[in-house]
Amino acid sequence: MDAVIEKMYDRIFSSTAAMPEDDWESWYVHKIHSKRAFLGTDGVKNERYYGLIVESIRRVTRMCFDGSHVIEIGSGSGLASVFLAMRGANATLVDNAAMALEYARLNIASLKRGGCALAPVSCVQSDLFSLPDRMSGGSFDLVQSYGLIEHFSDEDILRILDIKKHLAKKGGWILSGVPNFFSPIMMYKWSNGKGNERYLKKARLISLMKKAGLRDIRVVFLPYVFTEFAPLFMIRALSTVEEVLGRIGLGSMYLCFARK
Repeated sequence: MDAVIEKMYDRIFSSTAAMPEDDWESWYVHKIHSKRAFLGTDGVKNERYYGLIVESIRRVTRMCFDGSHVIEIGSGSGLASVFLAMRGANATLVDNAAMALEYARLNIASLKRGGCALAPVSCVQSDLFSLPDRMSGGSFDLVQSYGLIEHFSDEDILRILDIKKHLAKKGGWILSGVPNFFSPIMMYKWSNGKGNERYLKKARLISLMKKAGLRDIRVVFLPYVFTEFAPLFMIRALSTVEEVLGRIGLGSMYLCFARK
């Protein structure tokens, strides 16, 4: 059934792909141009989305963000980590695409112009399978990724989980955010082109996390269902509805937490 769902989505969405899946530099050049077109407005898009991620992390991990150390691999925009830095976490962003890190820096600058105080955020250009020696293992309270592991085979996912496990402190948290194939928002986004994302259901990821020797595994759906389509004045009223729909599996992403 998993393979059937995956092939169906590829058939429906891939034919409209906006740009090659492996051309991340071009993708982020496009994002940077879009960002610079809106430099007159401070802040970032989808602040509620990243706020919900941070709240989910706080609720599950009970972390004190202030003074903690977090790292995001395959960071892209880096905004999940940047929003943690707004709460006092020292953040490290790792991506192999130079333009992805440039886009992250633009987001950071935009937030600072808007008056946001941030803890230190460092950017490291590196392939996740060959991280620099200076990134010592066992030094991070939270090791996270979003929209990353579903692009890899099970064997490579296990390698990524081992890398995350190596980076985390003893008792530290490992978080993998995976797009939900049944989310209205993801279907809308993929209507403009879907890459090689696999259908990675939560039961499969839980099994891989157990195989990697992780413990205290917990899964939550992000309660972000149709905010992007709703007028601003309706968002507060609809948030309760989104919470309910998120719980039944319609949220844009599921977050899989585990401890080292």
